[in-house]
Amino acid sequence: MYKYAIVKNLPMTIDDEEVYWFLRKSIHGGLSQVFHQYNIKGLTHINKLKYNPEENNVTAYDLDYIITHILDLDFNSLYPSAFCGIYNKNNPYTGGKMYMAGRVTKHIKICEANDQGYRDTKRKEMMNIINSKDRFSEEKGQLFIASVKGHIDKNHINEYINFPPIWRKRTYRTDVKTIGKFTYEKMKKQGISVNKQVTKLTSLLSTHDEYMSFSSYYLWLLINYCHFIIDDVEEIILFTKHTAFKSFVEVMAEKRQQAMREGNQAKQLYFKNIVNSSYGADGQNNEKFDKIGINNKQQTYLKQLNKGFTNTRKICDDRYLVSINPDSFSAHKCLQESIFTQDNSKFWYLCFIYFLLYKCIDMDRVHFCCMDTDSMYLAISGSTIEGYKQQFKHVIKDQEFWDNHYKEWLPWEGSSIAEEKKLLGCAIESQRESIICLAPKCYSAIDGEVDDVIRLKGVNEKNSGLTRDDYINCIENNSNVSVPVIQIQLKNGVMSMVKITKSALTGVVDKMIVIDSDISKGQLYPCAPQIFGVDASSYHYV
Repeated sequence: MYKYAIVKNLPMTIDDEEVYWFLRKSIHGGLSQVFHQYNIKGLTHINKLKYNPEENNVTAYDLDYIITHILDLDFNSLYPSAFCGIYNKNNPYTGGKMYMAGRVTKHIKICEANDQGYRDTKRKEMMNIINSKDRFSEEKGQLFIASVKGHIDKNHINEYINFPPIWRKRTYRTDVKTIGKFTYEKMKKQGISVNKQVTKLTSLLSTHDEYMSFSSYYLWLLINYCHFIIDDVEEIILFTKHTAFKSFVEVMAEKRQQAMREGNQAKQLYFKNIVNSSYGADGQNNEKFDKIGINNKQQTYLKQLNKGFTNTRKICDDRYLVSINPDSFSAHKCLQESIFTQDNSKFWYLCFIYFLLYKCIDMDRVHFCCMDTDSMYLAISGSTIEGYKQQFKHVIKDQEFWDNHYKEWLPWEGSSIAEEKKLLGCAIESQRESIICLAPKCYSAIDGEVDDVIRLKGVNEKNSGLTRDDYINCIENNSNVSVPVIQIQLKNGVMSMVKITKSALTGVVDKMIVIDSDISKGQLYPCAPQIFGVDASSYHYV
């Protein structure tokens, strides 16, 4: 079996502890982000950001175009699409296939203890691997995960500032200088802790003079299409490549489509959940799991002498829950599969933006409202006569390009289920009149004809009683909206239901810089990325 796995380049568990911890810190998850909070049909304008390198500041400005509708786009099974390895001509690398990482073949790392000559030699070797023209070849293309410092060329920042392409975790302090006076004062008013260190996944225009890890496809895209300049590289891990998951994903996708053709809702959800949930186990964080056991009083006393002892809780007479943090753990997960799945999905998300939207859509008539791992809400200024179900019809700037290529990504009128739900494709999830995006995963999509879409992470939307008016009140009056929540608690062996009040809507976005706005003037609280070397006080509306 071992020889078969080597021949087929199948993924293997990590047997090097240094490599394991490097891969563990390279897992970043899916991004959820807000770009414009207040997007109202017929009132708010299409808004853009601009960086001024001479004055080193960022301004938000409104265009003459007024929002006519909101379009919700959703990728079809984005994670399975990212690891299935099927061919798509819009992928410029490795012969049009997104390969997955197999086993580790080489690890290069520069340490401070190394002499300068060695460091220069290894740095040159790593840069040659990253920039190799073999990336366009299916046979020779080398998969890797590299830790680099870099930035988008200052001369090109304004091409990407409205949708920053570097999606990475960053640790920073929630102080006035970093998050801005508006957000800082809002957090203090609502009793949210400030001036503390937080780590959050956000969208950036540079690595902020820090080393951040990227997998091959994502880094290639940043270099070739986003004017990303690598300032330094300190570590790289090379992998074999494979498409071993291709048949599984294709079979499950076909079964789901067949169930949809038959009108069997339960069956299609079953196959959808199978393929979508197949990814999660690869990234499980086993080293954080404590061993918890039920013990009597004598056993509990002995367990408390263990150097890994963390906690004891009495559950009934002579029975205790004892938590032990083990000295070691089993690294039986292929972490590289998790990293490549997540980064491949980010790569493909950006491919849709750069290879379709930016090429044929007039982006002066479109801005991003919010995004999630596999979806986005766009505010569009189209026809004021036709109504809100007009999609991109009136904002296409290159009709010929659109006609030739949109079917590679989107469904069309009369398309089959297979074409609508194709892997690596995108679907129109909904169309709305307006949307209020208070925070990541917290928005209300408004429609005068059908029920509003209410989304709120951590709170049951059906039982919360929240309405669009709560979202409007939160942003227009900078208020905090709370809801009652029922929690189940176990104390001294007694299970009880406790009703508490939880802060549900705060309107706080602290991983971007929210620019203070005047809603009465149609301004919409744009959220700008944290730019290295630019103080939050240098962000303003004009």
